[in-house]
Amino acid sequence: MVRHRHFLPGVPAQRLRVAVSPLKARPGGEIIRADENAPKNVLRHFKSRVLAGQPLQQRLRFGADPQLERVNIRGGQQRLGGLRGLGVGQGEGLVLEGRFHITALPGQHYGVVVARGAAAGQRYDQQEWDRPFDGHIFPLLYNNPGHPDGGPGGGGIIAIIEQMTKPDIRDFTRQELAGAMIALGEKGSRIDRIFNFLHRKGAESFAAMDGVQEEFRNKLAARYDIAPAPAMEKRVSKIDKTIKLLFTFSDGAKAEGVVLFNKETASACLSSQAGCACGCTFCATGALGFKRDLKPSEILAQFAACRREAGGKLDSVVFMGMGEPFLNWANVRKSVLILADNKGYNFPQSKITVSTVGIVPVIRDLADSRLGIRLAVSLITADEAQRAELTPMAKKYSLREIIGAARYYGDRTKRSVLFEYIVFDGLNDTPEDAKKLLALIKDLICKVNLIIYNPVPGGAVYKPGSVEKAKEMQKILVEAGVRTHLRREKGADIAAACGQLAAGPGPL
Repeated sequence: MVRHRHFLPGVPAQRLRVAVSPLKARPGGEIIRADENAPKNVLRHFKSRVLAGQPLQQRLRFGADPQLERVNIRGGQQRLGGLRGLGVGQGEGLVLEGRFHITALPGQHYGVVVARGAAAGQRYDQQEWDRPFDGHIFPLLYNNPGHPDGGPGGGGIIAIIEQMTKPDIRDFTRQELAGAMIALGEKGSRIDRIFNFLHRKGAESFAAMDGVQEEFRNKLAARYDIAPAPAMEKRVSKIDKTIKLLFTFSDGAKAEGVVLFNKETASACLSSQAGCACGCTFCATGALGFKRDLKPSEILAQFAACRREAGGKLDSVVFMGMGEPFLNWANVRKSVLILADNKGYNFPQSKITVSTVGIVPVIRDLADSRLGIRLAVSLITADEAQRAELTPMAKKYSLREIIGAARYYGDRTKRSVLFEYIVFDGLNDTPEDAKKLLALIKDLICKVNLIIYNPVPGGAVYKPGSVEKAKEMQKILVEAGVRTHLRREKGADIAAACGQLAAGPGPL
């Protein structure tokens, strides 16, 4: 029996068992092709090669037939006749259910167990193999009657591919931490202390947890990791003291955080993704494309760094940095829960705002949740055709759908929605445009932020709207009873203003 390992940081321990018919492959290399008899609707769920940093996500459900006769795939069954009668050992069957997610991480190791072909009814021989990961994931496993490593009987393999890196314990909410610690035999009374060490006190190692028994610290260290803080570069605006922080994580992914200062207060602007999949044509982050989601621990690392730069005090947090938070909602939600936990950072949920380009299902999910955070929606413009030119996401969710979801959010939570409108010169900066916006948001509990477009490299097709025209739009909205603020952008000289975060070549 092969012991369980965590397959992905933050995901409960599980094994990936893949039952396949004979394959032809290079030993230790990528699959060349499958035999004609291979179950195509099993194999087509697997890519033969995945570039570093690119997630490979599949949703499979395997039945628990110890004879390997059937495999459930997305609710349907595929008979694997070539594997009938091959035993896998007493008590073992196909065990994976649900979702697995592999992200290629250069320098990491993946353990592979190959169960070789054997005579019917006999236990499989198991071999463990471990190698440095060089930037690609390969389906390394093969077995067919003609292969020199096929073994007697041939006919199929069971592959167990396990990511051998340990999950970062700081990705766990307090509830998840409790489950993990109880599974290790720890009493609940120490869970709060461990959680406090990890977040409020910022412990950088298990050894730094004073008052926790050494034996239990060693148990934690054997199973979990506390990843080092990301490398950080800092730029300070000469105009308004805005601070921009460039974070480089262990796999080379980059994201930026910003500290914004007002008279007596400071705000942290956090990123939820490295890059962004939304592809907004006016945004530097959108031009990068999507790299990967950030984990809760990576989001929290930004918060901790921003708080230090703000002198230990932050009055608000906004998820308005790189990425679309609602496309990484599971991790953003966990980071919010950890931030707000009174044993963690104890940061008020009411001081946290999440901004979205308009991912309608998640807006509705947020409305139905018990989270007390605030919602901001980047309308960009009030004209559907203009919006389709400015963001590809407009083709997925119309303004009508977005406003409907925002209305649902307001009705469910009794909280105001913040709408963000970007003022472009000659595009959406007239009194008529203000009236279009007014017609769109009428009867909603809301506030409007007018944001004059900030130029970005490669975005010369757009020009910033004038302050005078923006003020004229503001007057129309205010006179109609809509709270409207003309936002003063900060950090433009260090490319830290709205839409300018790029985490790439050029000024930080």
